[in-house]
Amino acid sequence: MAEITYKRSGELLRGVFKILLDEPDGLPSREVLTRLEKEVVPTKYEKDSYPATPGRRRYETQVRFSTINCVKAGWLAKDRGRWVLTEVGKAAYASTTDPEQFFRESYICVGRLTCWILHIQMSNIHNQFVHAAQQNDRFTSWVFSGGFSSIASKYLHVHFCGAKLNQKHFRIASHIS
Repeated sequence: MAEITYKRSGELLRGVFKILLDEPDGLPSREVLTRLEKEVVPTKYEKDSYPATPGRRRYETQVRFSTINCVKAGWLAKDRGRWVLTEVGKAAYASTTDPEQFFRESYICVGRLTCWILHIQMSNIHNQFVHAAQQNDRFTSWVFSGGFSSIASKYLHVHFCGAKLNQKHFRIASHIS
């Protein structure tokens, strides 16, 4: 069974970006897909339809799925069917010319953003519970100072990009008077 590789997804993305570089106001997604077909010719596999949805080609679907992380990374904006390349997206396109690396970089960028957002959220949670502890809310303090804190911090450390999260995000027992 044929498979669409990271390299191929990167070729499709770079084709989308190349088209949008010349369009500062962006283009409707259908127009992007029409132009892209001339820029990055679909393979035989991509021209085929999905078995469960006859008439729906893999090519357009793959392009749309490939752009998801570009949107999350802030490289591409989509608004009511119109795709617009952002300044960050233009910089990413210029700095990474290898198609496979370009596609992977979109995932890496989203991972970094996720870690950053998680760190901010965990810092906010920590501050809320420190405040609760200072108010002598013993139930809240008990929940977040026990075994839950070590389980949660291990889970977060393993599952979120290796972010440097530690017990301080949960332990507030030392703040209890």
